[in-house]
Amino acid sequence: MNINQQFKQKFNELDQLCKRMYPKYPKGFDAMRQFAYSLEGENKNTLLNIIKTRNVNTHDSVNVISFNKAAVDFLQGLIDGANRKYYNGSKNKIDSNIENLRTKNLKVMGSKVNWVIKRYSFLNANSLNDIRSELNRLIQLERTASGLENVKKHYFDFLTAVKMIENRGDVRNARRKKKENNLNSARNRARNEIEDLYAEVINNTSFLNLIIRNKAKLLKKSALDSIERCNDFYNLDEIVDQYQDLFDDLLND
Repeated sequence: MNINQQFKQKFNELDQLCKRMYPKYPKGFDAMRQFAYSLEGENKNTLLNIIKTRNVNTHDSVNVISFNKAAVDFLQGLIDGANRKYYNGSKNKIDSNIENLRTKNLKVMGSKVNWVIKRYSFLNANSLNDIRSELNRLIQLERTASGLENVKKHYFDFLTAVKMIENRGDVRNARRKKKENNLNSARNRARNEIEDLYAEVINNTSFLNLIIRNKAKLLKKSALDSIERCNDFYNLDEIVDQYQDLFDDLLND
């Protein structure tokens, strides 16, 4: 779809929306003109000029007038603002640039909420609901914010709130607990591997060879002590590898 086609599509979308907003003006672009009169400054003048230009374009079989992306973006901002006004009861004065920024921000904020809930899915339901409620509160403020500065402010506050989630006490506690659980699971796996290495030596050593059997027993105790002292998840593999070589040496004695 080229720019002219996009423009016509957005123009018609705004026209239909304006006819719903101003049902007393069903003819031509009268409803859109009424909508334009509700705007301020350049928004009002630009829309009235676009309506005039569209009229010329509609009755010009040669289509000598073309439209650019800026016109499409302008109409999209008005559409977003009109939708919020008509469907959500927004009382904000509609400004195309502000509405385009608001729409962009809201898309990012909605996506961030989904990302946050997925990232912190290890939290309990109460914590997740608390986080979701706070972020949704900021999204609602963004939806209803008036003026460019407030639209920017609530978006910034939202991004700040997302960054601060990691500093919450329940998040820190849950991460610490998760780390402890992972470390304990890794320790258990390491212990099982040492037990297997010890059993292999014992099973392949004569009952009469007390020297090797006692060395294996001492080696196992040393390995299990090292595992118990280890507080680094990744160092456990190194401990197992180290003692595997030592048990292998016993088997080869």
